[in-house]
Amino acid sequence: MKRSKRVGRMVFGIALTGLLAGCVSPASMKAAVAERASWRDRAAAPVEVYEFTILRDWSFLDRDWVLLEVNRGRQLAVQVRQPCVADIREARSVRLEQRMPNQLHRQSDRLLIDGRRCIINEMRPIERMRVDSEVNGSVTI
Repeated sequence: MKRSKRVGRMVFGIALTGLLAGCVSPASMKAAVAERASWRDRAAAPVEVYEFTILRDWSFLDRDWVLLEVNRGRQLAVQVRQPCVADIREARSVRLEQRMPNQLHRQSDRLLIDGRRCIINEMRPIERMRVDSEVNGSVTI
C-alpha cells in the first residue's frame, strides 16, 4: 500500500512539473530577460526622495540594483552601496528602514536585504516593465 502511494505521488509530481513547465514559453522568458536588461534605458534621472504609499514587491535588476514595485504600478530602481551583500540575485527578502513614512530618502533610509542594513547609493524611477514573478522575493512591511 505504501509503495503505491509513493508511486502515485511521484507520477503526480512529474505531471505537475510538466504542466508548469509548459506555462512559460521560451519566447516569453526571452522577452522578460531582454526587458529587464534594458531597464536603464527607461530609467529617469536619479532622485533624492521618492514618495509612495505601499511597497508591493521587489525583484533584482543587477548585482547591486533592486527593483521596488510600489502603489499605482510605479517602480523604483535602487542601487545599494557595496559592500552590503555579495549578490542581490541571491537575496530572499527586502525590507525598508525609513525615517519618514511614505517616503524613501537616499541619504537617511536603508534597505534591509536578508537582514543586512544596506546604504542606498542611487534611486531612479523607471517606466513600468513586466516583472517575471519567478525571481521576485518576499516583502516585509
